[in-house]
Amino acid sequence: MSHKTDVIIIGAGPVGLFAVFELGLLNLKCHLVDNLDKVGGQCSELYPEKHIYDIPAYPTITGQELTDNLILQIKPFEPVFHLNQQAENIKKVEGGWMLTTSQNIIIEAKCIVVAAGAGSFVSRKPPLENIAEFENKSIFYAIRDKSKFKGKKIIIAGGGDSALDWTNDLASIASSNSTTVVSAQKATMANLSVQGIGYEPELVGSIFGTDVNSISAPITGNNAVYVVEVIAIDDEKLEGNFSQQKTNIVNQASSAANGQSYNALKETANVQDNRSDFY
Repeated sequence: MSHKTDVIIIGAGPVGLFAVFELGLLNLKCHLVDNLDKVGGQCSELYPEKHIYDIPAYPTITGQELTDNLILQIKPFEPVFHLNQQAENIKKVEGGWMLTTSQNIIIEAKCIVVAAGAGSFVSRKPPLENIAEFENKSIFYAIRDKSKFKGKKIIIAGGGDSALDWTNDLASIASSNSTTVVSAQKATMANLSVQGIGYEPELVGSIFGTDVNSISAPITGNNAVYVVEVIAIDDEKLEGNFSQQKTNIVNQASSAANGQSYNALKETANVQDNRSDFY
């Protein structure tokens, strides 16, 4: 099947949908190609019920509401959608471009707009046997209806912003959750234990890698998974002469290096120590 249009848009997310509106104002017709089975891109696939706070004129709006508004806005321009397929081949032809999709749909146009974001969305599935039996039952790659998780025990796998946001959103409806807020008055690199928590070297290291008034990504520690907010950093320097401490540290490191080097050479050269036979 083949089509001719003014503009081909690769990607039917918010940017692709708004491009339809802008092009429609110029009386240009559009065909859109998207790998998903629905329009809206990640907004409708990953977080349709998640609130978004950086859309002009909307203090807050969900991903699905944004998608629905965009669809309503472009309806008068009658865009044509080719879903569940990818842009597989593009070549220059006389008078414009020819695009072939993965379903062998051919579209010709004078212009192509690429609004594909990070690329085609494909779920990263865990390597589990018979995982298909549990998908959309107890394993989900996106949250389209929060009510399905009400009263459930929920595990969220992932350490990105989306995982943290959904942790906050679902905590109020899950059957049980265990979240403890600990205020550590002082954390230093000299002590890998955190007051009220215990020995957590990964946590301490992450504290010093987090900017003031910023929230860290989830940190997997010895006792729990942590999220850190750094309130302030004390730049106060200790006074005194620490030359003796420096000397001790250098000597300890030198002694350890010599011993490790000797053992490494001994193993590599396969040297046998027979001095005891003569002395």
